[in-house]
Amino acid sequence: MMLRTAVLLVCLAALPAASAHGAPEASPERARVIAAELPRLRTDFAAAPLVELGPEGALSREYLRRIRAYLPYIQSNMKDWGPEPGARYHKRDGSQEHDVRQNASVAFGLALLAGYSADQKSPAVQQSLADAKAIVRYLAVTHKANFLPTGGGTQWGDHWQSAWWAAKMALGAQLIWDRLSPEQRERVERVVTHEASRHLSRKAPGGSFRDTKSEENAWDTEVMAAAIALFPKHPKAPEWRAKLIEFDLNSLSTLDDQTSSAIVDGRPLKEQVYTENVHADYTIENHGAYHTCYMSCPLHSLAWGYYALTSAKQPVPEAQFHHFVDVWERMKPTFLDRRFAYVEGKDWPRYAYGMYFIMPALVTLQQQFGDQAAREIEKRRFRTFEEEQYSNGDGTFFGKRFTLNQMMHRLSEYELSLIHISEPTRLLSISYAVFCLKKKISPFYIHKK
Repeated sequence: MMLRTAVLLVCLAALPAASAHGAPEASPERARVIAAELPRLRTDFAAAPLVELGPEGALSREYLRRIRAYLPYIQSNMKDWGPEPGARYHKRDGSQEHDVRQNASVAFGLALLAGYSADQKSPAVQQSLADAKAIVRYLAVTHKANFLPTGGGTQWGDHWQSAWWAAKMALGAQLIWDRLSPEQRERVERVVTHEASRHLSRKAPGGSFRDTKSEENAWDTEVMAAAIALFPKHPKAPEWRAKLIEFDLNSLSTLDDQTSSAIVDGRPLKEQVYTENVHADYTIENHGAYHTCYMSCPLHSLAWGYYALTSAKQPVPEAQFHHFVDVWERMKPTFLDRRFAYVEGKDWPRYAYGMYFIMPALVTLQQQFGDQAAREIEKRRFRTFEEEQYSNGDGTFFGKRFTLNQMMHRLSEYELSLIHISEPTRLLSISYAVFCLKKKISPFYIHKK
């Protein structure tokens, strides 16, 4: 699973570059904090060992090849970060989504390549390790739990999406943990425990019409799972697990769950679920319509939580897969030969987010549920990414068509919509499709006024 998900994460790096700015010197408080907390790396903050990888398969090797082909593009966009010796960033230096998210994803991809390539002494692998460590250093020191602002003048963190970014950074650091300095490990711990613990007093938000909260709740579970995986001896680990279960169950939650007596993780659902984020037919609505990207996103995050826990031999709660298969079974019939159909049209760049967000979920569906259709879809999706990378010629996946702020804020009516799908139980074929302009009709769910 690890090898076959990283390549989709580094795709996030294909974003426009921004210039770097200086940042002030660290506070004198920094040395005191580090000295006080470093000894805890042997106790509360001791990282759990990673499980050994299973036999490498043909598809895993293909994923690694695609990451290696991406390396020249990454390395051409790496920049030194002056305020912290040894720190570097990829493309953008700032505290917002398009700054931090792609840096965290690139750090994970580089760490995977550095940790699991067969030729550990090759220059490419050594450079990948150096860059992974440098990005982790940059991300950790510029978080609100630590010491320095980004070049944009502010620190990152406590953002509606920052738990997601922190989780990717954490899992990247986990892959090279024994090659990080004690001070680097301590900084990573501060970020991860901060982002996981800030959710302990929160309730999961809900919403099924127009603006689901399923993806927000699911991506918040990622950092809780990562915190448990990395620091299972931490005093707050039991609280993180309890909150993980709560947010898991309220990610793909339906109205019926609130009255269900079914037992999940030792308690009736009706005592644990208080939101409705998924319609009764297991469709997910956002931006006012059934949305393929938002069907994929929570499955993506729940799969990452599963990976985080199993990577450190931590028990996976039953809640991790609450309605996971139900949502997938609703989405699966919309797969065409190479892509999922956007049956409601599209209001941002096509064939991007949902198309690669689904990949970790496809691997999890195979591993956890033996879904052979998911394997066939994964292979077809991978080949599509591979062909686009070849076509682009610079190692990128989206570089020739994914342009920031283009095709944004457009109503679904302005896209051609695939509005009718017959034989919805068929997997890889559709008997016929009707295309039309300026229509918004879903075969699965019609919005009720």
